[in-house]
Amino acid sequence: MLKSVLYKNFLSVGGMRLAGIPLTLATSVLLARLLGPEGYGYYSFAMALVPLLAIPVSSGLQQFATRQVVSYRLAEQFSLARGLVSLAGMWILLYSVLVFVFFLVASQLFPEIFEEKKWAIMLIAIFIIPFIGGNSVRCGMSKALGQPFWSELPLRLIQPALLLGIVVLLYLWGIKGANFAIYAQLISFSLAFIIAVIIFVLVAPADMREGNRTYEIGFWARSLIPFSLLSAVTLLGAQISIVLLGILGEPEAVAGMRVADRGAALVLLPLTTVNMIVAPYIARYFKQSDREKLQATLRLSSRLALLFALPAASLFLFFGEQIVGLVFGLEYIAYAFWPLVILSASQLFSVFCGSVGNVLAMSHQENRAVTGHILALSVNVILCFVLIPTYGAVGAALATGAGLIVWNLVLAYFVIKQVKVSPFPI
Repeated sequence: MLKSVLYKNFLSVGGMRLAGIPLTLATSVLLARLLGPEGYGYYSFAMALVPLLAIPVSSGLQQFATRQVVSYRLAEQFSLARGLVSLAGMWILLYSVLVFVFFLVASQLFPEIFEEKKWAIMLIAIFIIPFIGGNSVRCGMSKALGQPFWSELPLRLIQPALLLGIVVLLYLWGIKGANFAIYAQLISFSLAFIIAVIIFVLVAPADMREGNRTYEIGFWARSLIPFSLLSAVTLLGAQISIVLLGILGEPEAVAGMRVADRGAALVLLPLTTVNMIVAPYIARYFKQSDREKLQATLRLSSRLALLFALPAASLFLFFGEQIVGLVFGLEYIAYAFWPLVILSASQLFSVFCGSVGNVLAMSHQENRAVTGHILALSVNVILCFVLIPTYGAVGAALATGAGLIVWNLVLAYFVIKQVKVSPFPI
């Protein structure tokens, strides 16, 4: 039963994500060619910084919501589940307003800084934050309800499709430059959020939509902190290299790193798909103390992810130079080829290590995960400062790869020691 459900969800969600890849890739290619390495570098810097600013309302809140709603529904504490959704929405709104005020005040106090292109476009990009938060909460709720396809559809397929269409329309209207790309992101995220809310209302059972709300504000606040820290160090590990490259290096190097990161993400795609599907099963089997089913789930999901990740990694490792030149343009080869090779190899290692972060998050071991992430982030940041000034995008890729390896090894150790299961496919 477990195997058939896992395969069915993997194929449906994986197929949906697979359908979104051409849309995302087409948008990246179009923007890279329209903006050129410099303009694409400014755009990439902003789109790397925005997720970091959205950390308090993004993936940490999503994972926390998934775990808590699963627990509340198993215990038939539906009012607490409804209260959590309501309070999460209020927190997203409050935090977004605080960020807006901060940037507004900063732009008035330090106008010379915001005259720089990379900081000027942030005054537009910060308006994406509330929609990132809203989509994260809706995604977490849908996962908890056993609706992995509907949870991912708005951001994985609808938003990329909207973004591509809006980019084309704005360009045809004569609106060009890095600013127009940020406006396109803002419009697409807002429309995707509206659609996500409609989908959630349609698929959510009555116990999530109707009835009184009960709040455990103190408990939720304390419990959310480890998730937010985990999300912070995870996103910092993923984006800090691009942000530091934008600060320490040239915009062209940022563009090359962004291209490489987009390509390497295809290697990690099978694992991210599996993680999204198995999260509620991990939470359920851990709560039921069923180590046998938990181990079987992890081994099966790891093997499935590795099977689909190997072809993409091999393609980039052996033909990356030709792919970059053909798809993005010859001017990107010098900046993107070696970073693509380095990131692809390190992401393949991540796939081999399996769902380590997911297991710790769903088994109430967030503090252990935070420790591993902090160690990995420290390695990443130190190497960025050492390598970026000399090696540019290659140095940033080496720092990112080293951080990924440390992260996976430390978290795998904690999974084996604390949860008593193995995350590996063998």
